[in-house]
Amino acid sequence: VENPLCLVVIENGRAYATNYDEWRFRDVETQCAGRVLLPVHEVLKGVKALRGDVVELDTEVTETSRQTTVWDPHLKAMAPITVVDKSARTTIRCGTFKLDLKNLPVFDVELPTPWDVEARLFFTAETLGAILHRTCYCMSTDETRPSLNGAFLRFESDALTIVATDGHRFAVTRQDVEGPETSHDMIVGMKGVWEIERMLKANKKAVAWLALESKTVTPDKTTANPDPKPWKTYRLRVTVGPDEVLTRGLDELYPDYTRVIPKRCPVRVDCAVSDLEAGMDAMRPWLSATRMVTFTV
Repeated sequence: VENPLCLVVIENGRAYATNYDEWRFRDVETQCAGRVLLPVHEVLKGVKALRGDVVELDTEVTETSRQTTVWDPHLKAMAPITVVDKSARTTIRCGTFKLDLKNLPVFDVELPTPWDVEARLFFTAETLGAILHRTCYCMSTDETRPSLNGAFLRFESDALTIVATDGHRFAVTRQDVEGPETSHDMIVGMKGVWEIERMLKANKKAVAWLALESKTVTPDKTTANPDPKPWKTYRLRVTVGPDEVLTRGLDELYPDYTRVIPKRCPVRVDCAVSDLEAGMDAMRPWLSATRMVTFTV
């Protein structure tokens, strides 16, 4: 319960949900003063029971004083002091529903700050969701291969390429779009991809904005590395209507996917998608036993 790995943060008219790798946020109408931190799993319990459109959040802060003693270096003795402990509770109301939650201690949660924008693309939410659906089912769940635990995005001047593979399956989609002058690559983690897909499904008719943001990181000088070289770290911001998802890129090196694509294919067959689907459906009863389909030309 006290583990703040997943938080709901409400501050300055904006609600954030985060696990520190991905952020999802939107503007909300609130009169909460200061910062409110709530554990995600407790909020979800209450949200599932909500019945209504208007949600009221009331935060009450209480202070308690207690006496203790600390070492005073000037007196060289234990000296009494008064410590004021602050605690807060938030009440969520929606219609006749009421839920009381104990706030997490207010500690320094670093909210997202502006980064340099390297590329900005826009699609319809339905188009972007279809692109992710055609590729991201191949993402690997093998934690021993972290570079494959996500989708590889390549931003080029004339296209956006999305690649996913688990070492057995391979999917690549190239979408023509006006991009940046220089090429940029990043890997979006699996959880970030799932969150983006979930947001796109809820806003299919809206316009989706993709922003590739970067920040230059300069490591500290050490005895072993007296002249460290700076590098760029990336994150992806996806905006659909009032919702935004911000996910950091994985600091991994993605394999060269172009090496598995045949340069010269001696045989090429073009067929209708409906005919291929019909053939695969006809073979489906035997797939569970053989787990293999042979194509003969």
